[in-house]
Amino acid sequence: MRAALGCHRRRCQRLGAILSCLLLAGSAQAEDWLQRVPLESGRGSLELGNPPIVAFLTCGGHSFAPDEIRGADGAAIDLAAVQKSSEAIALFPGLNAVVWRLPADWSGKTVEVTKRPQRDAIWDQILVVDLAKLGERPTLTLVETG
Repeated sequence: MRAALGCHRRRCQRLGAILSCLLLAGSAQAEDWLQRVPLESGRGSLELGNPPIVAFLTCGGHSFAPDEIRGADGAAIDLAAVQKSSEAIALFPGLNAVVWRLPADWSGKTVEVTKRPQRDAIWDQILVVDLAKLGERPTLTLVETG
């Protein structure tokens, strides 16, 4: 029983950290720059822009990116081969957007995304970040004193 309470407490603390991340992410409301991809049985669809670049939320070491992406032809892409870069959203540790650059021939197409269930509905979701709506993002300058 004590172990179950400890696990529940840690889960609540992590959820609180993510909610804090979203609240600390600057002046924009989270609903302005964060889109939840509706999933049914772990699958959903995502419409790509031109160029096909999409950013997914990461917070505290947890990624809200899909586990698999399939193109309009049904072929899965090797996620290890996708060019990725990270952009800070807030100074809160670990609140970033990971920008994925998908194949150019996917421009303007709808792709199927999959998130395999691992934990629960809070963690097993796909959250897309609209970097254009975030405005100016924080920068961090490390100053060494001594």
